[in-house]
Amino acid sequence: MPLATQEARISSERTLDMHFLVRGRFQVAIVRRCLLAVSMVCLALAGGGGCNRPSSEPRDTETPRKKGDGKATVRDGLDDEKRELLRLLGDEHASGSKALLRDVFRGKIGKESDRTRASDQEPGLRARAALFLALEGDDSIKPDVKRLLPRTKDKADVAALEVCLALLGDPSYLKPDHFRLKSFCIGLAALKAIERYQGAHGMEALVKGGIHHPWGRVSDEALLTFERITGKKMSPGEIEDWWEVEHEGQRNRPKPVLKFEGNTDQLRCVAVSPDGKLIASGSNDSSAKVWDAHTGKLLHTLRGHGFTVTHVAFHPSGKQLASGSGDLTIKVWDLNTGKGLVTLKGHRHWILQVAYSPDGKRLASASEDCTVRVWDARSAAVLLTLRGHRAAVSAVSFSPNGRQLATAGRDGTVRLWDAATGKEIRTLEAHDGWGESVAYSPDGKWLATTGVDENTIKLWDVASGKLLRTLKGHTSSVSGAVFSPDGTRVASAGWDKLVKVWDAATGKELVSFKGHPEMINGLAYTPDGKRLATASEDKTIRIWELAKIPDALPTTERK
Repeated sequence: MPLATQEARISSERTLDMHFLVRGRFQVAIVRRCLLAVSMVCLALAGGGGCNRPSSEPRDTETPRKKGDGKATVRDGLDDEKRELLRLLGDEHASGSKALLRDVFRGKIGKESDRTRASDQEPGLRARAALFLALEGDDSIKPDVKRLLPRTKDKADVAALEVCLALLGDPSYLKPDHFRLKSFCIGLAALKAIERYQGAHGMEALVKGGIHHPWGRVSDEALLTFERITGKKMSPGEIEDWWEVEHEGQRNRPKPVLKFEGNTDQLRCVAVSPDGKLIASGSNDSSAKVWDAHTGKLLHTLRGHGFTVTHVAFHPSGKQLASGSGDLTIKVWDLNTGKGLVTLKGHRHWILQVAYSPDGKRLASASEDCTVRVWDARSAAVLLTLRGHRAAVSAVSFSPNGRQLATAGRDGTVRLWDAATGKEIRTLEAHDGWGESVAYSPDGKWLATTGVDENTIKLWDVASGKLLRTLKGHTSSVSGAVFSPDGTRVASAGWDKLVKVWDAATGKELVSFKGHPEMINGLAYTPDGKRLATASEDKTIRIWELAKIPDALPTTERK
């Protein structure tokens, strides 16, 4: 790009904010040409104090260049010799280019902008200059970078200096955290460092940070860098799987034995029939689908809802399916014919979850209208309306003996109810934020709950309301947690795309694996406990073989 064009482009921004100018130009430099980087840094230097000048000061204020030793020393405001300076930098091999950037790095020229109010996480002027010099292989700055690093406080500056050292031959400084900053120049420079080592160093940072960078341009470049290094073209989820198998010793981790595709939108939930022969899902495309659990063949697409199908539940007989929707209705379907049998109406807001009683005679629904309704499954009459939550009710579950209901609400509470009378038995102040899911253990003695804001699963004693243990390991919101059919394990899944299986008695994490490239919204065990179904926003259902997971303690050994 001609320098005159560069000037015109910057002028069109109607600002001389040095931080903005340097940020934009350095990001281009890393992926294009070093020449452009130098010219843009110096053009920004020429307007160095722009963001620190009072707003009343004219933008075109010029400050004369100092005379004496002939060096270009740029002060606040626009330098009247800016064109001459840019002309000097017209040749990327000009002897003055690196010298000028070294002076910037050492603080001899240029003025740091005030970044306390910056919306991004780009490094400051000196750290940027160091990044450029490191990209050019300038080893002369290495001792200064090492001396400066311990005294540097700003996270972006620290990351930039660490990447400089990685570029200059010390790969131990590469970290996944470098890719968690909202910084183009740090992210792209770190990728350059990783590529220089050809995968021998820094691949963990690329996999655990680079492909998930908050800026799409950097994450896209990370995928390309991975492909250039390994020769493998993969999605982020596939790259994570590859890393876990090849580098983290998880060759025996669960693998998907079936993958159900064909959904046209994100999946919200999944359920397994009592006999294990069918899988059902609900989707944002307003439909529910029923699949053969052993072959993955689509058996029914159930249409009739006018909005997202948020949850599905099999009748204990396995012959019917209930679906709740954002259209404020619940529908019951005949699974032999795929036809609707009845529509239940009465909620004033979204239905978020539905659950059958163990005997199949009642159907409970949790709604955003802050209530739970219990319906007669045959007549569709409302038997009970449970009121008490101060916000939307996210989840509802019958106890195994059918005598209790447990609900989780967005008011952070979990409530236990008498299923016959609707009387509230106990309130658990369970979560700091939204309560997301609730599930009884098979013997009805324990309760597993999850919350959106805490990234944890909590296990409770039903009789006393006492918190037994908190399971920690997810890095984002946990969508749900369910007990295995024998009660010895708890499986959880969440927005971090991870599935984890825990020993219910000790809280120990038995295995963690990732297979969906998008967040997981639902999970369910098969009746024999050997497989787990997960539904994701990637529009797929995956069935996982759990046979190789280490054994948990038997139920009789619980304390």
